[in-house]
Amino acid sequence: MKHLINLYTAGLELTLACPCNCETCGSNAGKKRENELTVDEWKLIVRELSKLGCKRIGLLGGEPLLYKEWATVAVESAAVGMAVEIITSGIGIDRTLAKTIYDVGVNSVTVSIDGTEEIHDKQRRIPHGYQQAINAVRYLDEAGLKVGINTQVNQ
Repeated sequence: MKHLINLYTAGLELTLACPCNCETCGSNAGKKRENELTVDEWKLIVRELSKLGCKRIGLLGGEPLLYKEWATVAVESAAVGMAVEIITSGIGIDRTLAKTIYDVGVNSVTVSIDGTEEIHDKQRRIPHGYQQAINAVRYLDEAGLKVGINTQVNQ
């Protein structure tokens, strides 16, 4: 089937819920939307993106791991042949959650770390956020996931 567009990757902003209150948040995240999509709506979107030839899905937010059904969206994406990435603050990721992320078929996780501990915690406006992000990288790596770091450069 020939597609009118050549779609390779798509980012799904599952929720605006987020434990951080970043100075530079482009999504104005914090509280979840009143009318966030249901898991069935996300699954339909995943299937439609697959029909368009999409090969890679990024789950993001806010904090995508705060979307109650993030794992179902990841499983659906993998089931239709897409590579699945999660982009996260790392807040709340422990060894158990890291293993779950691996077990549902996620290919890679990108953790946001914005410089030194002092700069990161000031930018993210969450105490000990830097240490939680560093720990998340360690736990995700131990679970066998490909782990990347996302950062920003600003004043």
